[in-house]
Amino acid sequence: MKTKSVLLLVGGIVQTLFVGLHIAMAVGIQGRPAPAGLAPDVWANLKASMHVFNGTVLAAVLCFAYISIFKRAELLSTSLGRTLCAFISLLYLQRVGVASLLRGFDVGFGLLLLGLAAVYAFAALPERKLSTASSA
Repeated sequence: MKTKSVLLLVGGIVQTLFVGLHIAMAVGIQGRPAPAGLAPDVWANLKASMHVFNGTVLAAVLCFAYISIFKRAELLSTSLGRTLCAFISLLYLQRVGVASLLRGFDVGFGLLLLGLAAVYAFAALPERKLSTASSA
């Protein structure tokens, strides 16, 4: 359980860095000029959609970071917590898959996301109880 707790702390810290990334993305989206040939109203709608998506992901990652850092014991000791860990793992696997389909696999970022997925998949596994079978 100690190893899983440390891994969740590391996962929470990495996700906190992702929160900063998503805040920077919001600023970058706002300041980005329209691509050539794209009508201004279409670009305005695309930017609004990007802000909605980014804000939603930001809120989810912020929640996951908080829970991973401050509620590790509950994540590891309850069925709901392990289910949430499995969900977080699937979220990062899905993120790698979508990014790879749209832009190709980026080795550095892809391995970071796969590592996070592995951390949360490992945390989702229930603890094995050591049986102390007595011989009669």
